Amino acid sequence: MVTVDRSSRARALAIAGALACACGDSSGASESETSEAETAASDASSGASASSGEATDTSTGAGPTTAATDDATTTGDATTTGGGAAPDLLEDDFEAAAVGGPPNPALWTMALVGSSGTITIDDSTAHSGARSVHVHHEGFSTYMAAQGVFPAPNNSFFGRAWFRLADGLPQNHVSWIEVGLAQNDVDEARIGANIGQLDVNHWPGDEEQRADAPVLAQTWHCLEFEFNGAAHELRVWFEGEELPGLTVTDWTTPPGGDGNNPNNPLIDWAPQAEAVRFGWELGGGDIWFDDIALSTTRVGC
Repeated sequence: MVTVDRSSRARALAIAGALACACGDSSGASESETSEAETAASDASSGASASSGEATDTSTGAGPTTAATDDATTTGDATTTGGGAAPDLLEDDFEAAAVGGPPNPALWTMALVGSSGTITIDDSTAHSGARSVHVHHEGFSTYMAAQGVFPAPNNSFFGRAWFRLADGLPQNHVSWIEVGLAQNDVDEARIGANIGQLDVNHWPGDEEQRADAPVLAQTWHCLEFEFNGAAHELRVWFEGEELPGLTVTDWTTPPGGDGNNPNNPLIDWAPQAEAVRFGWELGGGDIWFDDIALSTTRVGC
C-alpha cells in the first residue's frame, strides 16, 4: 500500500503503471482504420476511428485550461451509502495536487491519443473539499489511467466516481470510464453515454446496453460499477440505485431494455483488467471527476 500525503482524507493505495494507454472507438469503426488512427495519434483532429496505437506518456500533465465559472450543485451527499468499506485499491480526492497541474503521477498515467485536450486539477468546483480533476476533451481520446493497482483478486473489483458534465448527456456515443487491457482498443468494457442515455459498451464487437438516468448539466452525480471478471458480469449504479438496463451478463439486450444486440450472447467476454481509465473518448466536451475509489468491496456514494 502506498500512502500519499494529503491536505484532507485522500489516501493513495497503489502506484500508477508505467505504460500509457491508447483509447479505442466503440462506434464500430473497421480495423482497417486502426493503423491510421495510430499513425495520427498526435493529430488533435482525429475522428471516431478505432486506434490500437500506444498513447504517449504525458504523466507530467497537460497544460492548464480555463475552468468553468459556474457553481456546481451537489446531488446526494459525500457520505457512504450502499456499502461503506474503505477503498483498498485506490482512493483520490485530488486535494493534494496543485491547481492547474496534473493529477498525482504516482496514481495516474496520462493517456492522450490524437487529442489536444487537457487533464488538470481545478478549484472552481468539487464534490468534496476544494479540488477536482477537469478533463477537457478535443480530438480522439483524453484519459488518465490507473494501472498499478492491478491485477485485482479474481479479476474483480468495484469502482466509484463522482462526475460532473458541463452540458449534460450527449447524443453521440462517448466513453468516460474504461476497464480492460493496458493496451487499449483490444479488449475492454466501457461506461459512457449514447443517444441521451447512460451506456455500457463492449469492444471488440461494439455491443451496447443503454438506460435512462436523470443526469443534469453542472451537477455532481455518483456513479458506481462492479466489474466481475470471474463471472463475466458488469453492474452499474447511479446515485446509489442499480440500473438494471446496464447489468451485463452476456451483452444481449435485457427484456424491456435498450441495446443493439438482442440475439448474439457473448460467452466469457470479460477482459483481464490491467487498467481503469477515466476521461473522455470521441466527440468533445468537459467532465470533472472527484472522489474516485477502486476497491475489492463496494464503497458506495
